[in-house]
Amino acid sequence: MFTGKGPTSDTFKEGMHLHKFIEMALPTRIAEILDPNLLMEIEEAGGPDVSTTESKMRMLECSASVLSVGILCSNLSPKDRLHMEDAMKELIDIKDAFLRLVV
Repeated sequence: MFTGKGPTSDTFKEGMHLHKFIEMALPTRIAEILDPNLLMEIEEAGGPDVSTTESKMRMLECSASVLSVGILCSNLSPKDRLHMEDAMKELIDIKDAFLRLVV
């Protein structure tokens, strides 16, 4: 959903897969892998009291945090995956932190 690519995308060749694609971009190259439509929405966002650059950075950080949870939930080994209740707690914490910054 965040990258606009499915797990069987033609982009993934020679051992590359969605999990690795995202993992390699985290946390500093997140804008390079986001779906262009989502990135466009992020770039257009910004309230009257917050600079567009600051708002964009917050949204990119939030996206990186959510994608990090996705990486933890999709580890190749099931025993290394984040439990669903822990993933939900992480996502709620990310949402709450983001909303505290926006409001």
